[in-house]
Amino acid sequence: MNYRVRFTPKGTEALRLAALPREVIVQACNRLHNELGADPDHHLRERIVPLDLFSYRFTISLPPKLYFCMFAVQRLDDTKELRVVGGSFVSSFEADEDSDLSDE
Repeated sequence: MNYRVRFTPKGTEALRLAALPREVIVQACNRLHNELGADPDHHLRERIVPLDLFSYRFTISLPPKLYFCMFAVQRLDDTKELRVVGGSFVSSFEADEDSDLSDE
């Protein structure tokens, strides 16, 4: 069940304004087009109420940072199209295996 993934102007603007590294943008677009487009039933489970949109979330590791990506997606079953209408991104540094993050 392949769906075509398209970015609305607001979706494109969200990606541009995030000022992400090029490699993160490429990986995010690949996930949207290949993973989400191939199986939207599996990936679009969480609704964004009251907008009748779905949330598609994933992380991208680009050491030393980890990028948390969330896209707002409109699903159009009649045309088999998924429209990316927005997005938000958060980055954090990955913890080293040797580091202790406890509050002790």
